[in-house]
Amino acid sequence: MTHSTSQSLLTTTDSEIAIKINCLREEQKAFEAQERYIEAEMIIQKIAELKQKYKKEQVLELKSRQGEEKDMVENSYQRELAEFNLHWNSLIKEYIEKCNEQETKMMQKHREQCRAERERLEKCIPKNYKPSTQLLNLIKCKEKAVLAQKYIEADSLLRQIEEEKVYEHDRYLEARKNKIDQHMGNFEAKAEREAENLKKRLKTGLDELNKQKSREMSIIIKKYDNLRREIANAQSIEANNKERNSTAAVRNRGNLTFRMQNRSLTATPIRLSLSPNKRMHTSTLN
Repeated sequence: MTHSTSQSLLTTTDSEIAIKINCLREEQKAFEAQERYIEAEMIIQKIAELKQKYKKEQVLELKSRQGEEKDMVENSYQRELAEFNLHWNSLIKEYIEKCNEQETKMMQKHREQCRAERERLEKCIPKNYKPSTQLLNLIKCKEKAVLAQKYIEADSLLRQIEEEKVYEHDRYLEARKNKIDQHMGNFEAKAEREAENLKKRLKTGLDELNKQKSREMSIIIKKYDNLRREIANAQSIEANNKERNSTAAVRNRGNLTFRMQNRSLTATPIRLSLSPNKRMHTSTLN
């Protein structure tokens, strides 16, 4: 940045520092016209101090603005993340509720099917047993004994027949029950396999939703990571440019001081009383 550019930057600024520098420049020009170079040098030093103060203000303003830019990005990230989680939590919750509803309906359906199947079996499988050949032979023998008036033998056969009927009836009911239980066991196992397959399908769907959520989350994170890097790079470049511009402005001020000191050497000598520190400073500059 040249001296004129630096001056233009300051004069177009509304800050009190810029206004003060402009006033001091007018005083500097007046002292220079009056060949009062020591006073002009003091004005230059005041300008340098004000520029330093102005530079600090610019640095603080830059840091504040860059901080606000970063805060905006982080706030935007948090908002988008909150909206993302709200959307996906609602989506997954809705899916889980539908899964629970499907499982509940299937359980109710299986209970109804099992009840209906047991009723069907109870109706279609006779409760009365079919007499065995042995029992039929005993009955025939008893009838023959009655016809032959062998009542003692008939009475004995009758007791055997009653015992055989009880035995065959109990054995038939037990076999009937075992047959129904076995059939219902197979029926319920089939229903359980159907319910298990439904759970697997629902779990697969939930896993896919979570995978999709993770993929979209990664996209958001990557987007903001890239944005943070871009902002960091841009802010670093801006800070470096600001530092170079400030350094150039200081260098131009030094050149101006050097030119004015040369002019003071060629002008009419003026007897001045300088303090040791001022003489040392002047000697160093020369």
